[in-house]
Amino acid sequence: MIETGRLAQLRNLGDFLALPTDRQGVALIDTSPGAYRRWTFAELDCFSAKASLGLRAEGLVAPGDRVAILSENCAEYVALFSATMRSGAIAVPINHQLPIDQIARLVAEANIGLIGIGRNFDVAKIASSSPNLRIMHLHGDGEDSLNALVARAAFDGDRRPIKVASTDCACILYTSGSTGAPKGVMLTHGGQLWALARTSSYFPPSPGVMTVMAAPFYHMNGLFITMNCIANGIGVVLMPRFQGRTYLELVAAYRCALLTGIPAMFAMALRKGDLISKHGYSFVDSIILGSSPLSKRLADDISRAFPNARIRNSFGTTEAGAYVFGPHPDGLATPSLSLGYPAAGVEIELFDGLDAYTGTMRMRSPAVMAGYLNQPDDTNAKLRDGWYCTGDVMRRDNQGFYYHIGRSDDMFVCGGENICPGEVEKMLETHDNIIQAAVVPLHDAIKGQVPVAFIVCKAGTAPSEQDVKAFALENGPAFSHPRQVIQVEALPIASSFKYDRKALIERVESDIAVAD
Repeated sequence: MIETGRLAQLRNLGDFLALPTDRQGVALIDTSPGAYRRWTFAELDCFSAKASLGLRAEGLVAPGDRVAILSENCAEYVALFSATMRSGAIAVPINHQLPIDQIARLVAEANIGLIGIGRNFDVAKIASSSPNLRIMHLHGDGEDSLNALVARAAFDGDRRPIKVASTDCACILYTSGSTGAPKGVMLTHGGQLWALARTSSYFPPSPGVMTVMAAPFYHMNGLFITMNCIANGIGVVLMPRFQGRTYLELVAAYRCALLTGIPAMFAMALRKGDLISKHGYSFVDSIILGSSPLSKRLADDISRAFPNARIRNSFGTTEAGAYVFGPHPDGLATPSLSLGYPAAGVEIELFDGLDAYTGTMRMRSPAVMAGYLNQPDDTNAKLRDGWYCTGDVMRRDNQGFYYHIGRSDDMFVCGGENICPGEVEKMLETHDNIIQAAVVPLHDAIKGQVPVAFIVCKAGTAPSEQDVKAFALENGPAFSHPRQVIQVEALPIASSFKYDRKALIERVESDIAVAD
């Protein structure tokens, strides 16, 4: 765990690279094709410090400037992210899977002056999106590359970052845009350092502990966990993009004791049953899941695949970070699938529910965003007096433990009854032959909207639509049973590695239009 005294001295989030005490331990292993490399904590810290010096010395950034990063996961991404903040500038990771016109819009909206670009991106199109945009290549040795900038830096060993205020913006992370255009979330140095210190207990350091990071760095999950691991001296094996088989192979090759990720990623990986049988994975002792709901079926499957691992079902948002729930103050064991008890320093309220124990969650903590970039109306709608309305529908039990029910923006009304897709999905996944389920609304002239279920079944099974409907009627409210059931080989995954509900809704509407 990060030493309190050393952390208390930090004022600049970019200095998280300076925290590990074992300077020669392995910080990152970059597995990018053709570019494999191990970085020690000392090498990564020095490279970032030189990059920060070069950015300032060559006039590429000034305090408050915004530097975008467009790349798959790589060591240089981490270095530039840190160097930008150390320079007093603001790091702006951008989803590299977006269409070029959307990337151009975000670059213009955020007033980006410099962008670091990884391999295999159309530099010409990106450059044309803004006439004053400067391009820096994260790889290679050309004059406009990060490597060349570092080589030119007249470095005297001074790693001290630019002084910033705790309320200064450190980075801007964009939301996934699942319910509208992506919004830039402004996160402060003080807020993220506060969260970093309090979540460090989830990442206890031990010599040689490794993890694999496949979640993309433009997503809060991947970026914050990587910062936390490095700050606590845990080595990170970087995957440029997620692939289930490769993920499991890397976990086995590096004997990774700590695993983190998004439930959908684990669901895809566990389909590689031959690797599960081959490697056993008894060496995995901790798994942290977050960013989307965890079903009992998936939790049970993960427990069987990683028999010695303690599974932590976590919760976080881009707007409020990853430090929200924790252990019960009275030492009570956290129930299965519960997110935990409100963490120390975090205030939580439920509103607009049927009773005091259910409702939409709002929260307040030092980690809550400063606001949405250039979006005052959206900021005012979501953020009031420091309270952030998450849009997540929660249930609280008598002991104070919280459970995720669904999203208020996913909820729809069927014949006057509120249907929360997450609850229907969890129920369907208790069916013996259903591995995954996703429920979306379909317009209905009488009911307003009715639920349609997409299901992924166990290999060799194909429960009929009537069987699934009957199961739903037996195990849940009649009004929430799916009126249509569509079996698919896999559920579509959005760039945030959550189920792509928008794509499923479009498919349903398209099928209906064709039928009409």
